[in-house]
Amino acid sequence: MRLFKDKLLFWQKDAVGILSVNERTMLNDVSDNQLILGTGSTLQRFDYISTKYGMKKNQYEAEVQSNTTQYWWDGVRREILAYAGGTELLPLTKTKSVTNYINERGDKSHPTLIYDNKYNEVIASVVGTKSLIYSEQV
Repeated sequence: MRLFKDKLLFWQKDAVGILSVNERTMLNDVSDNQLILGTGSTLQRFDYISTKYGMKKNQYEAEVQSNTTQYWWDGVRREILAYAGGTELLPLTKTKSVTNYINERGDKSHPTLIYDNKYNEVIASVVGTKSLIYSEQV
């Protein structure tokens, strides 16, 4: 699980979703004072973002977060994914046309993801000294 934009993301082998934690609602009463409504119980609901993509168990080095986006490696489908909020996932390996590069490496492709705050780039070390770099600004 990972905290991202005030939400708690979770991964399963074939899914990624959001857990609802301490949901609250603001209401105004008759004298225009704000009331906060909520409950103090266990986790009550979860919402799947995708049941097509996920992440293998114990692949902590294969996920990283920027200020705006969560990135991770789906080892089953061999995809690097990006989630910036809402209901959409972006499969970077397909949209940036690096699927063949990943697939050429066979089972050796298990990238470690790093985020460079200075240049706003995600670095995926794929095999040995070779890396893929994705710039959030370009």
